[in-house]
Amino acid sequence: MYHCSMKSFRYVLVTLLWAVASVCWSAENDNARYDFATASLSRWAIVGPGDWKIEAGKLHQTHPPYVETAAAAPHVFHEGVVSFDASVPVSAPGSPRQHGIGFVRFVDGRNYWWVRFGDYGGIALKGRVNNESVHVHLGTCTLEKGRVYPIRFALRDGQALVSFDGKLQFVLADPLGDRPGRVGCYTLANAVFENLVIRPGRVTRSQLEDFVAADSQHGAAHPTPTFVTELPEEGNFMQDFSSPSDVRWWNAGAVGRGGERQYVHVRDGGLWIGRDRPEDVRIMSAIRIGEGTVSARVRLSGDGEPHHHWFGFVVPAGSVCIGRENRCRIYDGRRAVSPPFGKFKIESGQDYDVRIEVSEGRIAIVVDGDEIGAVKHENAGRVGQVGLLANVMTRFDDFRIDPCVPYDTAPAATVSGSPRMQVIQVLYRPDDTDGIEAYPIHGTVSVFLRNEGDGPARLEELFLDDAPLHAGQSPLHVVWSRQRPWEIAPGEIGEVQVRLRSLPPKQIVAMFTGSTEAARSGIRLRHVNGNMASAGVAYRSTLPPVQINFIGFSDDLRALYVYVQNNAAVYHDVPGKRTYHIDSVEVNGRDVTARSRIPQRVISDDVLPIVVLIDEPLEEGTDVFVRVGTTEGEIAPHGVRAFPSRLLLQMTQVSWPTRPDMMEDIRNHGFNAVHFSTKRPEWGASALEQGLWHGIYGGSFLGDVMRYDHPEHGITVGLWLDEVDKASPEYNFGALDWMETFLRVQGRRAPFHYNGLVRARTSGAPNYSVLTDGICRAQQMKDLDEAETGRAGALRYMEHRQVRRPSLPYYRDAEIPVPFSPLTREVLDPAPSRRRCISPREERFLQYSNFLQGAKGAYHWAYSCYPKAGFYEIHSPVLRLGNGGGVVPVVYDYAVPEHVRRMIMATWDEIGRINTEIASVGPLLARGDVCYRARVVRASPSRGREDDSSVEVSATLVGDDSIVLIVLNQNFTYRPKSSQGPSRFDPVDVTVGVKVPKWLQVKSVLRIAADEVTELRPNRQGDELFLDFPALDVSELVLVTSNASVAARTRERHAEQRARFAAIRRDDFTQIAWSEMYHAPVTYRWHESDPYVSLSDLRPKQVRPDAAALRRNEGAGGGNISVLRIEPAGGRMPEYQRRVTFEKALVLEPGGSVGFDLDGGYTYFDCILAVDPEIDGGLKVKVELDGKTAFDRTFSARAPAARVRLKLDGVRKLFVMTGADPNSSAPLVVGHPRLLPVGKQDEATDLGVY
Repeated sequence: MYHCSMKSFRYVLVTLLWAVASVCWSAENDNARYDFATASLSRWAIVGPGDWKIEAGKLHQTHPPYVETAAAAPHVFHEGVVSFDASVPVSAPGSPRQHGIGFVRFVDGRNYWWVRFGDYGGIALKGRVNNESVHVHLGTCTLEKGRVYPIRFALRDGQALVSFDGKLQFVLADPLGDRPGRVGCYTLANAVFENLVIRPGRVTRSQLEDFVAADSQHGAAHPTPTFVTELPEEGNFMQDFSSPSDVRWWNAGAVGRGGERQYVHVRDGGLWIGRDRPEDVRIMSAIRIGEGTVSARVRLSGDGEPHHHWFGFVVPAGSVCIGRENRCRIYDGRRAVSPPFGKFKIESGQDYDVRIEVSEGRIAIVVDGDEIGAVKHENAGRVGQVGLLANVMTRFDDFRIDPCVPYDTAPAATVSGSPRMQVIQVLYRPDDTDGIEAYPIHGTVSVFLRNEGDGPARLEELFLDDAPLHAGQSPLHVVWSRQRPWEIAPGEIGEVQVRLRSLPPKQIVAMFTGSTEAARSGIRLRHVNGNMASAGVAYRSTLPPVQINFIGFSDDLRALYVYVQNNAAVYHDVPGKRTYHIDSVEVNGRDVTARSRIPQRVISDDVLPIVVLIDEPLEEGTDVFVRVGTTEGEIAPHGVRAFPSRLLLQMTQVSWPTRPDMMEDIRNHGFNAVHFSTKRPEWGASALEQGLWHGIYGGSFLGDVMRYDHPEHGITVGLWLDEVDKASPEYNFGALDWMETFLRVQGRRAPFHYNGLVRARTSGAPNYSVLTDGICRAQQMKDLDEAETGRAGALRYMEHRQVRRPSLPYYRDAEIPVPFSPLTREVLDPAPSRRRCISPREERFLQYSNFLQGAKGAYHWAYSCYPKAGFYEIHSPVLRLGNGGGVVPVVYDYAVPEHVRRMIMATWDEIGRINTEIASVGPLLARGDVCYRARVVRASPSRGREDDSSVEVSATLVGDDSIVLIVLNQNFTYRPKSSQGPSRFDPVDVTVGVKVPKWLQVKSVLRIAADEVTELRPNRQGDELFLDFPALDVSELVLVTSNASVAARTRERHAEQRARFAAIRRDDFTQIAWSEMYHAPVTYRWHESDPYVSLSDLRPKQVRPDAAALRRNEGAGGGNISVLRIEPAGGRMPEYQRRVTFEKALVLEPGGSVGFDLDGGYTYFDCILAVDPEIDGGLKVKVELDGKTAFDRTFSARAPAARVRLKLDGVRKLFVMTGADPNSSAPLVVGHPRLLPVGKQDEATDLGVY
């Protein structure tokens, strides 16, 4: 069975075009090397609507992108080796989503599959087998335009060994088995293919050895930072960048979702940061300053308008930006902490000697010996690191700090004493694969060491099969390697991890050929001043017999909750014993068995909790290693960082507040944390008033921590690194290492961090998720239709169980994008799939599905009222209204349709009810682990969606005194399209049972609903409790506990949250049923009776100068005036905004103007001013009211349009004037000019200019 639902594959129409002529190739021993210089595509099979052709000796596909198509060569075989090179020569519009290249295996139109690399950062297998669709996500990959990627695969015994870009990726179980077929090239974008070689026939061992050897010949440069080994004493510091190896800087603001980008280079005796196009970049040194000076020689080399470019320095008082809009300003994070001051116009290519003078409460900027400006600042006395800033390519040289401030907390530059390392355990843990992958060739090697010496242990050298790993160069089958903690103290234990993209080449050959030879590697490692330690690792294809599923922590970090599982008893494919017996428990190398509550010593077919009590609390963020030993000799190790186990109910991202009680509304809806950092840091005070924790959202790792991890923001409970798999795992490893090393120098530890993966359930995902403290992935409406959603049996393959870290899913469909026209002020028809948000029942099902599978929180995107919405803007701009941000009547002067408000509010309030329930047992779920003690005893009807069980149930074991039971209705009809309305849930009459362990003496069974907590009296037979739910709607939540205080605190938390929910402020409209909402009409105007009159209806008072031309436009009678490509400054807009038509407009040639006598009879003037963005030069435009300038702007290709709304207040004369520009012949279009007469009502507010 394949891991993904068959229904989730969208079938692409396949057409076969056959021709009769021959194809040219050179054949030798049945090999085919295709020479596209002389070949034709006759006898090839063209799959899909592609436009394939041979040109300049290469195979091209030129059909417009996002169309899946393939070309299969005429050879028919079922075993062999195939190789070719592929590239994407052009940028596809929109995003990396529209790139994809790969290979196809084709039998006929009912039987084929292709593997696609790229496509929004992923690798996938898609196709049809016996005319049934197959779609499986396999890994992560982002393509670069113009780069040539070698693609190779070998077919043998119904399996496919696949290599891409010189890296072994996976071994697939061929969906077509050993059926003979063709192979060829695949793409969903414009692509070029060359060097196609097909070698049909039985793949020999020597061929496989050659195949894998080609990958092992390359080396991967890991972008690890240069560790700071020496810090200057108090005094001066100078760096001239003459040697790249001397540079010790950290990237602090240019890593993440956009993919891999090189922003920092040392060349030609200078340090270059930034890119050719504008993009903010920040790098930080390890050197600190208090009061003093920072100086450098600076040269900016970016293209474009200089006043949009800038550079700067980071000092403790803030980021000093120089040249931005030809001024200077200081920022703290994104918050301006000074007014603009000084004047400085940057000339590209010119060298400047720049000095920043920091004195008590004052910052002065000196350029080429002259002070250009000074300002007072609010951070007097602060000490901190120094950094550099730029938003285009900028060269820095002769960098100097005077004086430096030494560290009190930095690690010692040299190691004192001698560590003596003993290897105590080596474990290889393969990634648990399902379905399409024949072998788990990827996994993690863990070497656990004890320091028995008298000095700290810092890793210096690491070798895998004699290949060095720690020097920044590794074989391509190694993704990254690291030691945790960075320094192992004497008497402590630590872990060295080696993350494998694939097994070493010789092990791949042995596995693929079915050899019985031992699959082992040798590991050697040396620490500074220490001995060379060595060990062997045995590669296995299954999970270890015993594992630790999860480690939770108490709030005071004095207790650990450890959950141990016997894999051999739970999973039929894992070899081992049916029972194991707990013998010992260690924490950080110390035996804590005597201080551990172990309710029973036998581990059989369920999860066993162990509660470890320690004398001294752990330090937050420290590495903790737990090892559980058995009398049978199996030892289960696991390492995590210590943080209080919190169930986070977090609002991720908030936009400009549409209501003053935004933070209060978020808290009243049951949230305990909020991301506000990327919009308005000053909202922190409001969040703190509501008792909300602070989360940091971003993708720049260190840069986000520097901007937002401040005491004034309250407790930082998480750093969300979003969509990091759009860049390589090596790059992410380097960025995370930068952050941790930089903070270590300051005596700090990185906050709890978790990654948001685009492709979370793939074989490549652990390359990222093993690195971080937690796992995060998007949960959308479409996940309702995934086979594994809400199924307890799928837990084994969930991303958080794979790496045994907390799961923090986020939800993003409680929103509606409302399309609008900013020119006509109309709401437009939404796309068919966007006419509703997720319904309350769907939201409840999706959230409880994840809690059933062990989620440790719920993040929601977003409390939003954005006037721009990115990927939603396909046909028109939209208002992205979500959660509490979309329930107010007017957003940005646009009236929100009432039925939209009602839908969003219904789901928003349901989220509040869910939070009320979950928060009641939140601390229990946060430190618990899903076990196998619950079952469905009886259900009517018995079958639900996917013809599977109509009800699902799971039990979360919480320490040794509680169980949280979740029951979920799987009897529903999924309706993905908005026009179909919400999914229909049919009630189920169900009885569930939960097997209570002997050591848990039940004292209380509580049913928790949003409106009340009730005591249940379940039927008990032997060790099993039975609970009846006669009409299960969506979900039920039950607490079973032997601890009276746990029951009492659960009731208290519920009462607290229920009181907050009752305090929610609501509008006065009546709630209506969901079935009525989505049928509401979808086209509106903001004002049914427009009170404005058209300015073009008035008679012009005068036109000046005399020769200026004025053209009227009166709709259909006079022909429409069109303005091409109206775009805002600094951004590319979608196609829909590239042509705008005004039904009524005035057109002024350069140098012309028009005036009107208003006689004080109007209160507002409203219009769109626009020029053609193809304009050369600029056009200066003024609007005068009674002789006073009310609007003054120069329109250009960068800023071609603006909306103007001016208050008249009795104004009698209005003039619109254009300046005469000899370099420009583009006219000014005054689109939809309107006046609001006195006495008329206007609901809009003053928008100013945009």
